[in-house]
Amino acid sequence: MRAILFLIVLILGLVALFTFQNSAPVEVRFFGFAWAAQLLGVIAAAFAAGAVAGFLAGIPASMRKARRVRELERELERATAGAAKSPFAGPPEASPEKPPASQS
Repeated sequence: MRAILFLIVLILGLVALFTFQNSAPVEVRFFGFAWAAQLLGVIAAAFAAGAVAGFLAGIPASMRKARRVRELERELERATAGAAKSPFAGPPEASPEKPPASQS
């Protein structure tokens, strides 16, 4: 977990360093619109858009996993409830002791 956090911080640091070193004004064109913006803002917006797209792409898998966890929890509850109702459920009996050997 620490490695992932370190990697995230490293990537964000590199993006920040890159954007601050490339802060010249640029013209941005999108769907026939054009406007002047700082390259820093364009890079930061593109990075944020990519992060949001990645997060949104991961939501379906996360929802499937959460649904599967709920199903397994219900199955476990049913199994433990069924085991508690069973007359054979309970702690295993201790094995009977061997009768003492007869002395002849």
